Amino acid sequence: MSSTTRPALSRAAFATLLLIAFMMGANHVAARMAFDNGVDVATAVAVRSLATAAVVGVIVAQRGSPGIVGAWLAVGAVSVVCALSWAYLFYVPHHLTASAIALAGAAVLTLVLVILTWSVTRGGAIALLPYLIWVSLATSLAFGYARLNA
Repeated sequence: MSSTTRPALSRAAFATLLLIAFMMGANHVAARMAFDNGVDVATAVAVRSLATAAVVGVIVAQRGSPGIVGAWLAVGAVSVVCALSWAYLFYVPHHLTASAIALAGAAVLTLVLVILTWSVTRGGAIALLPYLIWVSLATSLAFGYARLNA
C-alpha cells in the first residue's frame, strides 16, 4: 500500500458512524425530554454530544494529519458550545432569536466538520450528513419560530 492510499472504511465502521450521526440528531430530542422531566438540559445534550464527538474524533485522529486533527477538534469544540448554547437559550430563558443564531452556528460548524472529515474518511463524512441535514432544518425552524413569536 502506498503512502497516498488510505484504507477503506469497513461496512461495520460506516454503520457505526451512521448510528452515531443519528444519535447526534437525538441530542435535541433528549434535551426536550430532559427539560420536560426536570433534568438539566445542558447535561443531557453535553453527554450525548461529547460521546459522539469522541468516537468520530478518534477515527479522525487515527487517520488524519495533525493539521486536520487540530482543526477538527477546534471546530468540534465550538460546535458543541453552539449546541449547548442553543439548548440553554431556547429552553431556559426562552431567547428565541439568540437560540436560533446559536443553532445556525452549530449548523455551519457541522458543515465544516463534514468537510474536514471527508478529507480523512468519506464514510465518516457521509455518516455525519443526517445530522447536518437535521441541524440545518432545525435552524430554519428555529428562525421561523423566533419570527412568529417576536
